[in-house]
Amino acid sequence: ISSIKTPSINDFDISEISTDIKPDPNLYKFDLKTALLKKQPIIISFSTPGLCVTGTCSPQLDQIKKISNTHSGEVIVIHVEVWKNFKEIMKEGNLSVGILNDSVKMLNIETEPWTFLIDKNGIVRNRYQGFVHFSELEKNLVELSNH
Repeated sequence: ISSIKTPSINDFDISEISTDIKPDPNLYKFDLKTALLKKQPIIISFSTPGLCVTGTCSPQLDQIKKISNTHSGEVIVIHVEVWKNFKEIMKEGNLSVGILNDSVKMLNIETEPWTFLIDKNGIVRNRYQGFVHFSELEKNLVELSNH
């Protein structure tokens, strides 16, 4: 996991790495590789709100934004789009032309959304498939901080 570099605003314009209608720049400030060096808890969420098949990606991203705002400075929050070429997918209207982001491939993620809670030592402590509510994320984050 420490070798995974996710897209960030250090390397891309935010419009190139997010299908979110109102992207929060804080969720794209760090790539995972750099975030792990900070020795802080990390919440990383993989979803494509603009192309989500299940319809839970945008609500999930709202929960992630809430965690980022409520626990600013305590946790690094990262959002990663599942598709590297989401603009092409949107233009074509066809998911079959999609190219997965490298980090999605490395983690073998085949559905969305997925969210991971990583401790300050880089160990994945919680995995959430599908929608996870703010209160559960917050509870697990607080538990992690108390250890």
